[in-house]
Amino acid sequence: MHVGEGGRSPPGLGQDLSDDTDAALFMAERIIRDLRELQPEAWVDWQSGDPSRSWASFTLNDREQSYAPIKRFYMHAGFSRYIRPGATFVEVDSEDMVAAVSADGRALTLVVRNGDRGASRGYTLDLTRLPAVGLAAEAHRTSRTEDLERLPDMAIEDYRLVVTVPAFSVTTLVIPMP
Repeated sequence: MHVGEGGRSPPGLGQDLSDDTDAALFMAERIIRDLRELQPEAWVDWQSGDPSRSWASFTLNDREQSYAPIKRFYMHAGFSRYIRPGATFVEVDSEDMVAAVSADGRALTLVVRNGDRGASRGYTLDLTRLPAVGLAAEAHRTSRTEDLERLPDMAIEDYRLVVTVPAFSVTTLVIPMP
């Protein structure tokens, strides 16, 4: 799939993970890079609860025996709820995203990360290599103010989907292939 976009420079490993959103966007970049370059059969987060919020998907309260999801949970859900076992990853020419066709071949899921803290990024997704596409894509976003929030559907016209991804967010797009 071809994606028209602006340039980017990837963040280094020595990130200052000052809050939950920083940690979520940092980890989303790692997941996307691992899926694209290593092509694993599974990506497993081995540390979902931790006293350090930078490495946790849940806050844990041992005294009350309770937990609560934080930003990394919602970021992870943007991948794992929509890219399910048996999906096949497909090539996409943007380092900021990963794409997979569902096991039944009825949907293409893209997870798009915009790590820029100040600027939105626009993409034109060329879907002409797909055998068929629906009229609209389902969209979900995690950002400083959103927790995998369901967004309005995005129109697909002439096998093209135009998407604006806000600064410092992870957006999941589900494109039907009826």
